[in-house]
Amino acid sequence: MWLTYDDLTRHKMDGAHALSNEQLIVVMRAIVFLKSDYEYKWPSWPLYYRVARPLLWLISLGLVTKRLDNHFHGNGDDEAWPFFKVEEYQAALKSPRYLNGAHNTALQPTPGNDAA
Repeated sequence: MWLTYDDLTRHKMDGAHALSNEQLIVVMRAIVFLKSDYEYKWPSWPLYYRVARPLLWLISLGLVTKRLDNHFHGNGDDEAWPFFKVEEYQAALKSPRYLNGAHNTALQPTPGNDAA
């Protein structure tokens, strides 16, 4: 989310500052999550791993870190983040507190892709 904010200049998120569709979907999903009653369940990576990860990535060209990331990741669904499971996201979409107008179709699951 940090990449969507700039505290050095004031601007709207259009033109060069516009979000891609993928980024917009993640932002909207985060807003739905923040206004839902779901707890954030994603595990924190241990401090030793966060410190050693860049070196491990460099030495193994990402192979070791990919396995360890999955290990420390838990069983969450990446396509549902910040929700832990797609089912939680789908349940929250049924009655979002914000972004629930008819014009906000980006929140609605598309046929064949229930996660986005």
